[in-house]
Amino acid sequence: LKNTVYSLTHAQRRVWFTELLEPGTSICNLAACVKFRGDIDFDVLRHALDFSISQNDSLRFQLTEGDGSEPQLYLAGHRPISLETVDFTHTDQAERDAWIDTQTRVPFKLFHSPLYQFTLLVMSDEEVWLYSKFHHIIMDGISL
Repeated sequence: LKNTVYSLTHAQRRVWFTELLEPGTSICNLAACVKFRGDIDFDVLRHALDFSISQNDSLRFQLTEGDGSEPQLYLAGHRPISLETVDFTHTDQAERDAWIDTQTRVPFKLFHSPLYQFTLLVMSDEEVWLYSKFHHIIMDGISL
């Protein structure tokens, strides 16, 4: 798969046309939180995410400008993920919800960049949320 570019599928073309109709917006972002309770080892969680991305080609696809009217996909090499941690232990639910809403509204850099984002949200000593955001070009609601 290395050094090969691929045309968008029909479903991905529809997503791309949506991007063209609403440029610079988050209309094609999908986000979710997974809640973990108990004593969470952040290094183990980061390693598990990193391993999952390294083994899942569809997550590593990135867009390139292509040679025509629509972009193409290429498989980027695996790079260790950056897993930011945000401490919400001294905040209320409204502040947490506002952070999630704000992050979900941030559009992805579309070309030559990962189309996913992961952040650990520390809610308490016993609860951590994994915030995950994907561009719809690499993920759909069923897969999420």
